[in-house]
Amino acid sequence: EEIFREKMLQCQELGIQLLTDGNFSFLIQIGKKDAVLLLEGILEYALNVCKESEKEERKISVTGYDPITRIETECPCDMNFLKNQNAFAKQDVTFRTIVNVAQRHNGWVKQQNKRGKLILSIKLNQ
Repeated sequence: EEIFREKMLQCQELGIQLLTDGNFSFLIQIGKKDAVLLLEGILEYALNVCKESEKEERKISVTGYDPITRIETECPCDMNFLKNQNAFAKQDVTFRTIVNVAQRHNGWVKQQNKRGKLILSIKLNQ
């Protein structure tokens, strides 16, 4: 998709590897505007978290699961990310956009910091 190509170039410039896996065609069901908002939000959010991370590994992985309409994103983050509300506040607008799109489609967003890896899970119910 065009969004992935655009973000891949942005990531390359920053020395971050962007990997995508799965089929994101299920996003057509939520409409083009929401699909673009969601993907751009996810990628922008992960990119910012990754940039702020002090980690050597600079990789963002985005996976789309069609049968259960789920997107999972993983990237390195600081060990205190999500514990430190100041760092989180910078990301709040982008994160709210992701949550708003998911909620419009009866879905949810969950994020966890697993030993310095941000795991962002999004489920959409059609």
